[in-house]
Amino acid sequence: MTHKKAMTNKKAAQAAPALPRQSGAGTQRAQQAQQVSPADLPRTPRATIALIDVDNIVIGRDGRIDAVRAHAALAEVYVQLGRAELSLAVVSESTRVALGSDVCFQYTGWTWRAAEIGKDAADHQLCDFALTVLEQRMGARIAIASGDHIFAALADVTDIEVVVPRGHHGVARALRPYLRVRRPADRRQFELAT
Repeated sequence: MTHKKAMTNKKAAQAAPALPRQSGAGTQRAQQAQQVSPADLPRTPRATIALIDVDNIVIGRDGRIDAVRAHAALAEVYVQLGRAELSLAVVSESTRVALGSDVCFQYTGWTWRAAEIGKDAADHQLCDFALTVLEQRMGARIAIASGDHIFAALADVTDIEVVVPRGHHGVARALRPYLRVRRPADRRQFELAT
């Protein structure tokens, strides 16, 4: 054992509440468990899981992709999401081709996956990912970069927020209460025009 570890263990032992000695290790563990309440545990920031439905963000109202506007919309979402513990971006092959093959390298904090084929397949992939992660990280917050109604179901499981770029073509009515709106007081921030 290194000196540093020994000192850390010694400090932890000094900080731990003293327990009356009784026979058996099981008795000691039971008493220790009774004395520790959730309020005594150290507070850690809640994890944030970002779900990015790339097609929903970049495809315009007319169903087309303007590469310049699409990259601007993705950059805005990237800034608004900030640092999430886990980020999954799902994109269809046609959208990836329209954006250019290097789009995955421009947003390095995101894990990219190809969308499966089928109606709302990307949405289902993102929801399945979120539910799987929530099994391991109970109480994590989910930031959703999409306006699709399917994500409203996640609000029943955990806290959600919806992040879309300015001028986004639509956010489902069920998701509107969860919109993150940036105040225009700081010109570096974005305002949401829906």
